[in-house]
Amino acid sequence: MAPTALSLLLTVFPEGPERNKALGIWGGLGGIGATAGLLIGGPVTEGLGWEWVFFINVPVAIAVLLLTPRLLPESVDEDCVRCFDLAGALTVTTAVLLPVAGVSEAPDAGWTDPRTLAFLGAAIALLALFRRIEHDSPGPLVPLRIFRSRSLVGGNVVLLTAGMCIEGMLPSARSARGP
Repeated sequence: MAPTALSLLLTVFPEGPERNKALGIWGGLGGIGATAGLLIGGPVTEGLGWEWVFFINVPVAIAVLLLTPRLLPESVDEDCVRCFDLAGALTVTTAVLLPVAGVSEAPDAGWTDPRTLAFLGAAIALLALFRRIEHDSPGPLVPLRIFRSRSLVGGNVVLLTAGMCIEGMLPSARSARGP
């Protein structure tokens, strides 16, 4: 949902101080949400069971559905070609899933195992193909011009780094079960 929220912010708020303020609030709420999830998730799963982590999102989703028409303006771009970039969607989805499969199997198979390397190599190849598809698409999923924004790219690098640091410090399910 984070990319969708960021896209909405960039669409609704014009470039300048208002957008900067909105991005600051968005970033702050992201940090609060991540911390709250960690703090609330433990007691919820311990007391009610792991299934309840899915039910917590239901009232939030209902509130979002009810408030969206009132808070967000319609944003139809008349100059945009209305099409669905199926090739881009399939390519990027597969390119994101392959590293997950490779990294998930690496602890058992090994980082230099041909299967692990094949997953990671295929992901890189598909990302390159995705870039080509988006460049040629009349209605790309990701307009490549967004990567020219230093603040957007820098913010994403910071979020990626912070996420990796936080996830690296959390106990894994494997270590929680013991040897």
